Amino acid sequence: MLNLKKFFLFLFKNPQRLLALFLIKILPNEIIKKKVFNSKIIKKKLFLLSFDCDTQKDIDSLENLLKKLKSISFKIVLAIPGELVSKNINLIINLKNNYEIEFLNHGYYLHTELDEKTNIYKPIFSYENKDINFIKEDIKLAHDFFKDKLQIELKGFRAPHFGDINYRKKRKIFKYLKNLGYLFSSSSIYDTALFKGPIFSCEGITEITVTGCADKQSSILDSWSFLVQKDNKLDLSSEYIAEIKKLIYLFDDDKHNFINIYADPSHI
Repeated sequence: MLNLKKFFLFLFKNPQRLLALFLIKILPNEIIKKKVFNSKIIKKKLFLLSFDCDTQKDIDSLENLLKKLKSISFKIVLAIPGELVSKNINLIINLKNNYEIEFLNHGYYLHTELDEKTNIYKPIFSYENKDINFIKEDIKLAHDFFKDKLQIELKGFRAPHFGDINYRKKRKIFKYLKNLGYLFSSSSIYDTALFKGPIFSCEGITEITVTGCADKQSSILDSWSFLVQKDNKLDLSSEYIAEIKKLIYLFDDDKHNFINIYADPSHI
């Protein structure tokens, strides 16, 4: 009975996700690929890579990562909760002064914790389970913090645990972002891309969806999902590298022009 209740609750909150999963199951994979990896509004191929820093381990790994990205002239895009930036303010200021970084508003409050003993990540909260007033506060606190402490006027946004959020709530968030002067967000996944395209406009905000695996689009290609325990430490599985290679192969053909993936710095 409990599972049935959860199913109907999910159906009510996110019918788009359920329909997308159904279509992915019954339609040929090539049709789904063309929907989520091909945008009609861009003229050139677009490959995007960003990094979410949700824990102190990610912050500790940042400088080495930024050196590598700079050495290959790759644009640096970071999503860090304001609270985590505040705890590492001197380091972040130093990185800001030495690297060209585009910061995304990733909310202010910490939304993920890592149990150092078990190496298990646990979400602290998700916007899906918070009311719009809390969400607005979280966004505004981060917005003001970056402006006051780092002299950065943020223009891009990534919601904490963005894959959880239903489209109706997302529209309210985008409307608020527009009022703050934001231009774009990257807070949606395959279900939205399937119906609206991988890049679309909503409430005056350009939404850039995050892509999934080449042959299983409902599985997001984030480093978090491919972690394995090795000698009491977390490491990326070989499957992650294999999926990256599949995406590169897909991106090389003429049918697909868009990929947007992200990872956590401590996993790379």
